[in-house]
Amino acid sequence: MVDTKELEVSLSSEPMVREYLDIFPDELPRFPPSREIDFAIELEPNTTLISRAPYRMALAELK
Repeated sequence: MVDTKELEVSLSSEPMVREYLDIFPDELPRFPPSREIDFAIELEPNTTLISRAPYRMALAELK
């Protein structure tokens, strides 16, 4: 028989979180309120999406 109980872990018990407790709020905020304007990208009729592999850069170019 396997024990299937899940351990409850508090975030405040994690060392990294404990170090920055003063930064995080006690309660997480909700989703942002609905806005009057929703942003979207409107496509022209009968257009197709371009499917292309990501551009590869040399290590020197990334610096």
